Amino acid sequence: MIISPISPRARGYLASEVTETRKATPASDVYSFSVLLLELLTGKSPLHGGEEVVHLVRWVNSVIREEWTFEVFDLELLRYPN
Repeated sequence: MIISPISPRARGYLASEVTETRKATPASDVYSFSVLLLELLTGKSPLHGGEEVVHLVRWVNSVIREEWTFEVFDLELLRYPN
């Protein structure tokens, strides 16, 4: 599927190959859904930050690499044990 022009807000959900080729695949759909799940779990938007924009997927990968996994989750989620 060919994607029409990409809005800046949608860029954080798209796999890099989609932004380059503008062609969506089932694998890129899985990536986009995964970003949505990360957004729900972290409470952060796909592209966030103040002066420096941070890509959510890269941020989560770096936190996991540093073994600070607890820092990833939104504290509001951790308040409810169920």
